[in-house]
Amino acid sequence: PELALDFYFEEGYPVPSVIEYLLTLLNSNFEEWRLANPKEPYENFKFTTNKMSVSGSLFDLDKLRDVSKNVVAMLTTEKVWEYFSDWAEKYDNEFYQLLARDPDYAKAIISIGRGVPKPRKDIAVWSEMKDYMAFFYDELFVEGKEYPANMSTEDIAAVLKNYMSIYDEHDDQTEWFGKIKELSVSMGYAASPKEFKQNPEAFKGHVGDVSAVIRMAVTGRVNSPDMFTVMSILGKEKVLERLEKAQLDANIYNHEAIYEKIKPSEVRLIELKAIIDDILSKNPNAEDEEFKDSEDYLKIKNSRANIAVLVKHINETKAKEKKQK
Repeated sequence: PELALDFYFEEGYPVPSVIEYLLTLLNSNFEEWRLANPKEPYENFKFTTNKMSVSGSLFDLDKLRDVSKNVVAMLTTEKVWEYFSDWAEKYDNEFYQLLARDPDYAKAIISIGRGVPKPRKDIAVWSEMKDYMAFFYDELFVEGKEYPANMSTEDIAAVLKNYMSIYDEHDDQTEWFGKIKELSVSMGYAASPKEFKQNPEAFKGHVGDVSAVIRMAVTGRVNSPDMFTVMSILGKEKVLERLEKAQLDANIYNHEAIYEKIKPSEVRLIELKAIIDDILSKNPNAEDEEFKDSEDYLKIKNSRANIAVLVKHINETKAKEKKQK
């Protein structure tokens, strides 16, 4: 397919990337010039015939991708939006509709790690942008389960629960990470990888493990752009929603030992859920706003939510087992 011109259009190779790659083939000193002038437009390069190879050049797709990553990394947010949205409208219209719904939101995502001394180099072609941006959109978000292997399910759930209570969208980056470090230390994790490495027997892990749990819950990925910026763009409501869902999953879906214990008790769980519903509806304080804010009410409400998830999980498992048979 690389022999067809349509391949490069469909993949979304930016025109400036192709031009820069051709310049590396046509003039042997272009790469040296580009290293010395990373922000200069290629039009400022002085092309000379005496720097052209007499033996010709071989096309190298990997080299084109490398050049393109560098070019895309140096483009402004507005330029990326211009090129990418034009490409998406033609070649991935479904994703384009998501982007066009809120262009400013899309541009905020595109701007991550851009315009800094060492910009991110994640993207070579526009067709890779969808996967890069997917977790920002509920329609494309996929929950992840790849939590640090050294952490128990109980600790994962506890990290998520505790972090929800301290997350503040108004914190600056220093305050934001400081809270994650404090949470890590309070749970028996070292405040830094260096501290953990010096005395691994004294800790369960380090702050990187705790951060990885939060990252997985919010993005569904092991690797992502800067989490502080990611969470700022997603907004507090979405962040807390994903943390809460991940906490429930950590408590229920990822704990096979607990599941095997509660599996035979489906009828009892349904009965218990009905009892809790009855308590909530008949409680004389049920409409009292102060009661609704009380710890007792929240405990009852959370118990009901957890039971509902358990019942749902059992039913889903039954359906899968039936389908397999």
